[in-house]
Amino acid sequence: MHQIDSRTIARTPGTTDSISIAYQTDYYVNHDCTGAVIGTWTQSANVTAVYSGTVESSIVFTEGSAAVAHSVDKVIARLPQHTWLVTGTGVVHLVADGEAQWCIEYIDGDGSCIADSGTSPAAAFSLEALYLEGNALYELMWNGSSYSANEALNRQ
Repeated sequence: MHQIDSRTIARTPGTTDSISIAYQTDYYVNHDCTGAVIGTWTQSANVTAVYSGTVESSIVFTEGSAAVAHSVDKVIARLPQHTWLVTGTGVVHLVADGEAQWCIEYIDGDGSCIADSGTSPAAAFSLEALYLEGNALYELMWNGSSYSANEALNRQ
């Protein structure tokens, strides 16, 4: 596996209805995510999610399970123009088959590469609603009849 994804969520300064979400992936030297972090993926801009109301709906928490009735907080999420950046002692930036990419070599001989797509334009982001239960925050997407949990984040 070698990688752990994380999110840093904070209220957008000067607002009462908006949060900023920073996405990050750390790549570890060992397959079981131990040892040194040898690479870190980040974006140059954060997603902003603005609260747009609470609705009564249902959520499918895992694929194939039944939808469960809940109130969800709808959001409008945007990602400004941004680039990706991968840094670390195990990262090499190269061009292969005409494609720029960052590649990470692990201690076990495995490796992975991440495309360097340059600057991406501002766009709507796939996050459509949030649901908080205990220490778990669910990022939700509308599937046409209910919300589906796209990500489950646990507070650290």
